[in-house]
Amino acid sequence: MQAFYDLAPLELIRRKRVQWIFDGNRTDIISSLRSKSLRKFLTKAENLLAEQGITWDIKPISVQEYAEWLPFYEQHMKLLNHDLLAKPDWYEKKIAEGKEVVGIFFRKDTKLVGSGIAVQTAKKFISFAYKASDFISLSSQSNSSLGSVIDYMYLKYACTNGFETISGGRSYNAFGVETTLGYLEFKTNFYVPVLSETEEVTHSVPLPENPEKPVLFYGEKLDQPLIPALCILTKTPLTEEQLKQYLVPTISYKVIQI
Repeated sequence: MQAFYDLAPLELIRRKRVQWIFDGNRTDIISSLRSKSLRKFLTKAENLLAEQGITWDIKPISVQEYAEWLPFYEQHMKLLNHDLLAKPDWYEKKIAEGKEVVGIFFRKDTKLVGSGIAVQTAKKFISFAYKASDFISLSSQSNSSLGSVIDYMYLKYACTNGFETISGGRSYNAFGVETTLGYLEFKTNFYVPVLSETEEVTHSVPLPENPEKPVLFYGEKLDQPLIPALCILTKTPLTEEQLKQYLVPTISYKVIQI
């Protein structure tokens, strides 16, 4: 049975999901990224793709192209034991809402090796809905995965096309339990967390099976709604180096010792 930690005595609440927004320099995306090694890698990313014979394109896609992509996504989500969030009828629902679906596809020798699906509304809003890729490292340095390139190319497309709001999608707001700590590190390299009043509120946070492991989440004080603070619920204090993996300069943090 899942155990939970009660946040009520701390006068904190937790939204079940958090949205990721790009708020960096739109003419120089790389300079806005948190990780120095990621910035260094992405300056060479397109050359590294070419060296490995990987081509890519971004374009609006048809319902047939979406259906052809689904098996690739499903295969990779099953390998990672992730929920299959992309459904066969998702495309039609978005079109019915007046939105356009965009695909980002990376291929090697015509074989699909990486992908992302985004949804856009005119030039006002674009959101990265789904992503799936092979485990491909493009260089020996850290942060050199194909997954990082996919997000970077998505941001280039979004910035070049002048969208008012650029979203990296949404995620569960309990890192280390519902979503991995590695996922939190990845997202904070590119985006900042934003909380929405439409998201469900809870007064607790799930605990990891291993009590020695931390769980991180974006909480809000009752008197400061929608102002996120990274809450670090832990039995063993994190080192300064560990903390650096998850901190966003504009977001405060709070350690909750248990």
